[in-house]
Amino acid sequence: MGLAAREEGLPWVLYANNITTTKAFALCFREQGGLMTLGGVDTTIHIDSKTTYLELKDNSKGFYAVYLHDILLKSPKDNSTSSIGVPHLQLNSGKGVIIDSGTTDTYFPIITKSNFLKLFQKITSLHYSSGVTVHKSKLVTHLLPSVVYRFQGSDGNPVDIERPWTSYTEITSDGFVAFRIYLKEHSGVVLGANFMNNMNVIFDIERKVIGMANSHC
Repeated sequence: MGLAAREEGLPWVLYANNITTTKAFALCFREQGGLMTLGGVDTTIHIDSKTTYLELKDNSKGFYAVYLHDILLKSPKDNSTSSIGVPHLQLNSGKGVIIDSGTTDTYFPIITKSNFLKLFQKITSLHYSSGVTVHKSKLVTHLLPSVVYRFQGSDGNPVDIERPWTSYTEITSDGFVAFRIYLKEHSGVVLGANFMNNMNVIFDIERKVIGMANSHC
């Protein structure tokens, strides 16, 4: 559709033609649907009043780039969180960390692969393999960890966004589960549409923030 953060992007064109009064827009994805709001934010779909705002970095390529301090896995057994142990400078290298609705899945840099696999196995006793399908009867889903993303907040302090196991898996119609975080990006992180599921993600270009609120999409 062309939602990039540059003049030819749809939010810019609508604003330049006085169709909207702001370039801000929001995307809210869910299974089998969702909604897009242009020219503002529809807070009536938010589950509660909490909206977390991330700092939107300047990016000449039109990406919606944020800063990621850490990636952690949260164990469902005791709710403890453990870092995958990759320095933040490496997470934010290259193109950086971008929120990209045009990418279906989520991609971590290849440097995270070893640490991620070890920590996932430590928590679940399962082997993680992105893209490989496992029959649901053989996968104890209540053992799967949440992924906690520690971002740079709009006030300069770190903020956590927790995503459940359903945000990085795909359950097929024939009862198989596929893992949809891929550990093969050359540099940087791509947080795709599955990361955004069941959140209203607010792209507030003028204020240079990205808001996230748990929502009924």
